[in-house]
Amino acid sequence: MIRGYAIGQGAGTQFVTGMCWAVATGGRPEEGMPKAVLLAASWVFNILLAEWLIRRRPATAGKRLRAAASAS
Repeated sequence: MIRGYAIGQGAGTQFVTGMCWAVATGGRPEEGMPKAVLLAASWVFNILLAEWLIRRRPATAGKRLRAAASAS
């Protein structure tokens, strides 16, 4: 589900990278390679962030509850 959401949010991230480009350079990226790189960077950023979130997850709630119960 997290991966699907990250892919779905690609358009929003593309807007943000486009605005950062506009602020840094004073204009919109030209068609061709600069624009393609910005669009691809947005997708890659979202996918990497999703994978990081998936892999850093703490122990499940069941494990935490058992650990808390045994500590009491």
